Amino acid sequence: MPKIARPRKRPSLPGKLHPLNLRTTADERTRLEHAAHESGRSLTQEVEHRLELSFQNEAALGGSRMAGIFRVLAAATAAYGLGATWMDDYEKFNEVIDRWHQLLKGMAPPNHSKDIAKLRNDLAQIDKANTPEHQRKLLLALAPLIKQTFPWVPQDLQDAIDEKIGVKP
Repeated sequence: MPKIARPRKRPSLPGKLHPLNLRTTADERTRLEHAAHESGRSLTQEVEHRLELSFQNEAALGGSRMAGIFRVLAAATAAYGLGATWMDDYEKFNEVIDRWHQLLKGMAPPNHSKDIAKLRNDLAQIDKANTPEHQRKLLLALAPLIKQTFPWVPQDLQDAIDEKIGVKP
């Protein structure tokens, strides 16, 4: 007996709703039901609304990475125990700013300027010391290692290495 093919799924229309199974605690469901009742939305509409707001808030803060940094700063401020009025008190405000500065400095990317200068110098030494074929062999061996080990290498230096080994960027 020949097999009967299933009908193909039609492309989804914009705005069409799709099911989403969700498990949550009883307390969370009660909070959502209360919020839905207060807003005049169904439970599903309330969940969808809150999800959309979370994406909008994250985007407004500069994306997930920036939103994470702001959450860290907010949590740290709460942990300092300076109270909710820190923005109204000059001394507390400056204390929070100083602590934020310390936190942000701790998140700073490493300063690789000395390493970049050394790579530039090494590249210049390879140019001086060897025949063109020997230079190419050295760079072919070093290029992947440099890019893997030092992903922060500036693009102009990466392009110079690629040019010397004959790779078109």
